[in-house]
Amino acid sequence: MTVDPRIEALREDADAQRVLQQAIAQALAECGTAPGFDAVRQALARYGAGAPLDECPALEALLREGGAGRAAIGALIARLLRLQREHPLAQLGFRHRSQAGFHELQLATRGRAVLGLALFTQGACEPGPDAATFVDAERHEVVLAGRAEIAELLIDSESVGAARIAQHRRRIGPGDRLRSDGPRSALVVRRVTAPLLVLRLDRRAAAPGPTRRYALPSGELLQRASGSREESRMALMAMVLGRMGRRDSVPTLLRLAEADSGMSPASRWDMLRECLALDPAAGFATLGRIANDGRDPLAEAAGALRGQLADRYPRLGEQEREPCPA
Repeated sequence: MTVDPRIEALREDADAQRVLQQAIAQALAECGTAPGFDAVRQALARYGAGAPLDECPALEALLREGGAGRAAIGALIARLLRLQREHPLAQLGFRHRSQAGFHELQLATRGRAVLGLALFTQGACEPGPDAATFVDAERHEVVLAGRAEIAELLIDSESVGAARIAQHRRRIGPGDRLRSDGPRSALVVRRVTAPLLVLRLDRRAAAPGPTRRYALPSGELLQRASGSREESRMALMAMVLGRMGRRDSVPTLLRLAEADSGMSPASRWDMLRECLALDPAAGFATLGRIANDGRDPLAEAAGALRGQLADRYPRLGEQEREPCPA
């Protein structure tokens, strides 16, 4: 592996690393208290706590059409660019993510709200979006630079495993404002004609519903996941316990799979699935109770799975019919 000499020198000089990080921390602190941006952060805190956007004038001005977003955020972006040029090896400390043709940078977070930048390049649409993700959140965007063709999506109706999705295509450029509100709307970039930079304001729902990913244009459901970060963490932990073969976790996972656990149906189903893998007998018994409860939203799916498992593994079906030893 080839290592740049500058990186090698910095890696071996702890004092230089400390001085560099102190310079970055001071510069970022100055950026955060820049005139105008402090008011934005205060408004972001109100918005993140649930206030309507029209009660947060500093944020509303930031997103207003006609270039207000560019003027308000431009000084901060210019400062960050100078900082990166002066210290090319420094980590600026912003959360970010990148994939082919798309880059996102979080500038500030308060409560349920996130303010950031998103950049789409020509590679973002190759070979073209064939699916869309619908998240239970409110999103406002203003185009700072670039041009693209987008599709605004709205779910007309949903059923088990599919949805009917309406599309409206439009071209966007600097100053245009975009919005998607709630779990039935989404936006996808279809074609980028000039690198598209948008200022993005997101706020997730207080009690978010499930996130769904649908194929376009068929509307087939490709993926469904909990919209709650806490539930997602618990589902991940359950999966890890299952892969580790931790049968001692079954009683806890079974309690989380019950209707009164407070978890969403999707997360309860994940718990139940892991229980069936770790302890088929205990998992099948819980599956049966859920299937027999007509008020449980998982009853139909649980009944179908119970039938499939009983046909494939007759011993499980016999167990359900055996009288209780007591």
